[in-house]
Amino acid sequence: MKRLRYIAGGLMLLASFGFMGCKKDGATSDPSASFKNTIWTGEFNNGDGAQPLSMEFKDGGAVTWYDLAGETSGTWKVENGMVTVAMSNGNGFKAGVSGDNKLTNIQSLAGSTAVMVHAELNNSTETTLDETTWTAPNVSLHFTGGSKVDMALGPTGSTKYPDITFVYKAKTIRFAVVNGDYRWFFVRSSSTAFKGINQFLPGATLYPFDMSKK
Repeated sequence: MKRLRYIAGGLMLLASFGFMGCKKDGATSDPSASFKNTIWTGEFNNGDGAQPLSMEFKDGGAVTWYDLAGETSGTWKVENGMVTVAMSNGNGFKAGVSGDNKLTNIQSLAGSTAVMVHAELNNSTETTLDETTWTAPNVSLHFTGGSKVDMALGPTGSTKYPDITFVYKAKTIRFAVVNGDYRWFFVRSSSTAFKGINQFLPGATLYPFDMSKK
C-alpha cells in the first residue's frame, strides 16, 4: 500500500510539473478576449523601414489599422489559437499570441505588402495631453488644449508651427502642416513615450523618431 501511495504521489507531482510547464510556455489557447475592444500597437515594414502602427479591435470582428498613410478597415478572427487580420487594402497577417499578449510566429497573408514586425496589447494610461511638452532630437511638441499643438523644429526650435489641429484616435496622433504635405504620425507606446514618424511630400523618405514627455 505504501508503494502504491508513493507511485500515486509521484504521478501527481509529475502532473503538477507538467501543468506548470504549460503555464510557463505562455501560449494562450484561446486569445479572443485579448482582442475584443482593445488596442494593439507596434511596428510594420512595407519596404521603407519600420513604421509605428495601431490596431483597434472591435467585438464582432471589425478592426481599424492606423499608420502614417491613414486609416484602413478590416476584419479579425481567432481560430485554433491564431489571430488572422485581413485589411481591405489586401494587407494582413496571421499570428499566435503569447501569455503576455504579444504577437508570435507572425506570417504575412498572401499578397500583403506590409510585414508586421511586432505588436502587443497596449494598456498605457491615457493621461491628458493638455499643457504637456514632448521632445525628440530637433522636435518639440507643446499641447495647448482643445486638440491643438504647437510644434517647434530644429536644434534651436527656430522653425515654428503654432496652433496645429490634431486628431487623437486609438492611442495615435495625426496632423499635417504646409498645406497638408508635411505629415506627422505618433503612436503612444506608454504614458510617457511616443513612437513618431514624419514625411514631407512629394518626397518618399520616412523619418522615424522617439518622443518622451518632458
